[in-house]
Amino acid sequence: MANRIAAAVLTSTEVNYLIYRYLQESGFHHSAFTFAHESQVHRCEIDPNLVPTGALVTYIQKGLQYLEAEANIDEHGEVDAEFALLDPHDIMTKDLDELRQLALEKKEKHADRQAAAAAVHQQRQDRARERAERKRERERQAAQEQERAEVAAAAAAASAAAAAAAAAQAAAQQPQQQQQQPQQQPTQQP
Repeated sequence: MANRIAAAVLTSTEVNYLIYRYLQESGFHHSAFTFAHESQVHRCEIDPNLVPTGALVTYIQKGLQYLEAEANIDEHGEVDAEFALLDPHDIMTKDLDELRQLALEKKEKHADRQAAAAAVHQQRQDRARERAERKRERERQAAQEQERAEVAAAAAAASAAAAAAAAAQAAAQQPQQQQQQPQQQPTQQP
């Protein structure tokens, strides 16, 4: 167990080797040579074939991610669902308490944005519902107007038909009255 704990801690020699490899991989050959000479990394017993390319950058990124995760842990030791991503510059320049405060502020801003988005969504739904209700009301009024117009047209047609029938009946009665009038006229005597 003690060996596993000791293996998880990087020694200064191992850190120096990672820096040396980073300088080589990044093309800083003169700096790598000078650093190797000053740090004596050529004397360490690290097999270069076992160290993956980009190891220093990977370890630094994982360390930053660890700090980011640690900043998102609440007072109960849990990470909630709203994980706040932090800027690498903030992670490098702020202490853990400042990072926790920053994460909390980001979570609050995110919650505010979500609430605002939900309110906007609800307003849009309400406006759409109101438009649909107004449209249904206009369609109902148009149908009522159409029905009134049809009733008025039917009444006008019935009135016109009744007037035409009355006129036809009156026209039919006129010749009969004219025939009856000459028979009823008394003859005048001279």
